[in-house]
Amino acid sequence: MSDLSMPACAGNTLPIAEPSDLEVAIRVAQQLIDSNQLLSVREALRLLLRALDAEPDVTSSTAGGGERCPAAHPEARELRELLAVVREALTLPFDADDYERRLIARAGWAHTVMAAVLDDTSEDIGWNADFLRSKLTADDADTQRGARR
Repeated sequence: MSDLSMPACAGNTLPIAEPSDLEVAIRVAQQLIDSNQLLSVREALRLLLRALDAEPDVTSSTAGGGERCPAAHPEARELRELLAVVREALTLPFDADDYERRLIARAGWAHTVMAAVLDDTSEDIGWNADFLRSKLTADDADTQRGARR
């Protein structure tokens, strides 16, 4: 089975590795080290704590009246996971069997899941990511069974 998690590269270019949460947090902290803007420094600290999996309890972090940025909410990780699955759904090798039919079907599933999340008809973003992933797994299995015939 081909690896569908990596986008097809054009020419001799290599895919660029995404930085880890810790690397991003360190870069943000380095850029804000001399900042006199309290909110920016607080968010940089939150990023760093989250990357180290040492985030304070949500109830204690808002007790001081500070509002958390949208990226710091627990749903942010689920949204990121959902986006990764949508990207996987829309990434097929161009030489894949029945490329157009499969891509159209996958785009439809991705659209349905994203519409449910955006329309607030779905309370569980993680469930939608799992649903889409199961559809992709079934599609891959069907394609492999068809190739064996």
